[in-house]
Amino acid sequence: MKRKRHPTGEIIRILRKADEGQSVEEACREVNISEETFYRWRRKYGRMEMADAKRFKVLEKENVELKKMLTLIDKYSRQCLKIEVGRKLKSKEVLDALAEAMAKRGLPRYIRSENGPEFIARDAQNWLDEMGMGTIDLEPGSPWQNPFVESFHNRLRDDCLNQEIFLSVTEARIVIEEWRRCHNRLHLHSGLGFQSPDDFARNVAQLEPVPGT
Repeated sequence: MKRKRHPTGEIIRILRKADEGQSVEEACREVNISEETFYRWRRKYGRMEMADAKRFKVLEKENVELKKMLTLIDKYSRQCLKIEVGRKLKSKEVLDALAEAMAKRGLPRYIRSENGPEFIARDAQNWLDEMGMGTIDLEPGSPWQNPFVESFHNRLRDDCLNQEIFLSVTEARIVIEEWRRCHNRLHLHSGLGFQSPDDFARNVAQLEPVPGT
């Protein structure tokens, strides 16, 4: 179920009601959130007054820029290999992220991506050609052409991005990287036999034949 995003002012009102005597359990039930979310809100907004919400509205607008990112996902294992975060991603950042992933995992036969400017830039295309990798371009606004990646993005947005206010690019990178690691380690995927991506990759590696046997 898609989670509702709560504006900062509403969060402050929820916390204020709990401070005035409402139980945490009741407060969570009224707005359909977990206690974990409540206490995360309390750590971040607990001492904030309503007037401070105006500053956070500005931060929320800035967060639109902070949440521009590139995600690299292994189609076979469903592991998220990299989430590159920045105010603006250019072809250099894309190529650096790809090179880092390939240094660890080897060269893929092809890369599937939307036909974004960072991928169609001449230096990006030349680099991919030199590496001998093909590309499969998806039509913008056609998530059904890559459904498991769209599902991943929805989960990232609902479970992380919509729950956080980032004060800097550095903070966004740290929080999103922590979420990526937890997703790979803990999220059970029906397409992987209800294993996490990390567990699936580990089990497949154990089944690979040893050279010479």
